[in-house]
Amino acid sequence: MQGSGSGWEHGERVLMCTPLRDAASHLPMFFSHLRNLTYPHNLIDLAFLVSDSEDNTMEMLSSMLDDLQNDADPKMSFGEISVIQKDFGQQVQQDVESRHGFAAQASRRKLMAQARNWLLSATLRPTHSWVYW
Repeated sequence: MQGSGSGWEHGERVLMCTPLRDAASHLPMFFSHLRNLTYPHNLIDLAFLVSDSEDNTMEMLSSMLDDLQNDADPKMSFGEISVIQKDFGQQVQQDVESRHGFAAQASRRKLMAQARNWLLSATLRPTHSWVYW
């Protein structure tokens, strides 16, 4: 599939990939932004990878996706939605100092790349013209 500058006019599908880890506190804002997207929602497929989470990210994600897909406004519903749970053994803590400290960067970035590549390979379809992260 090839993308164009006016994809919505040609029915071009977008895949939005979102890796999540201990992200429950960020999901309300994320979903608020999703609702505000101007590209036709039915042409946007959502892919989530929840990994190494110790909070209620998975439960909250499921609930918020149900609310979104069952919105009274039919234009709010998105296309295909994939939610995958797979742990990669991330050991770095989520506090700012631990995540961004020099010592954690190599292993953190390696695991992040593995998670992103895994999510993309599991959800990308020949029908997608664009991928957003």
